Amino acid sequence: MLQKTSKLVVSLPKPPGYPVHPKSLGEHLRKRRLDLALFQHQVANQLGVDEITIVNWEKERTQPSIRQLPKIIAFLGYVPFECPPDPLGRLRYYKRVHGLSYEVLAQELGMDESMVTGWFTGQHRPSPRSVARIEAFIRTKGISGPLAQLTTASQHSDP
Repeated sequence: MLQKTSKLVVSLPKPPGYPVHPKSLGEHLRKRRLDLALFQHQVANQLGVDEITIVNWEKERTQPSIRQLPKIIAFLGYVPFECPPDPLGRLRYYKRVHGLSYEVLAQELGMDESMVTGWFTGQHRPSPRSVARIEAFIRTKGISGPLAQLTTASQHSDP
């Protein structure tokens, strides 16, 4: 005769300051770290930074560089920001998610770095021909819809 066993699941209270609905990157990092029951030094080791860097990010004292974003996204398991619907916004999203410099992004686009930089700094707007090129590029990268195919933060918030 088979006996049915039940499993007792104990839910521990969340620590003070636990970000139930994280909005900032620092809150997303803190929530993920606490959900995984990790110390800041353990996350720092995973991300290749100092413990104080994690403290500063969580407290919004500093922001990670764009080069650090891919590791942070991998640690979180999702992208903590939305993908804009416009072509230039999606290109900026792609740049952030992959931690690319203007130089590398321009190379991937096959365009001049100063032109690409100018779009993002607001010095000038892309021409219709450049917009068509951007749209073709982002389609090949799988970010052609209003939201990228990568999982975004809104899909990972607790109710």
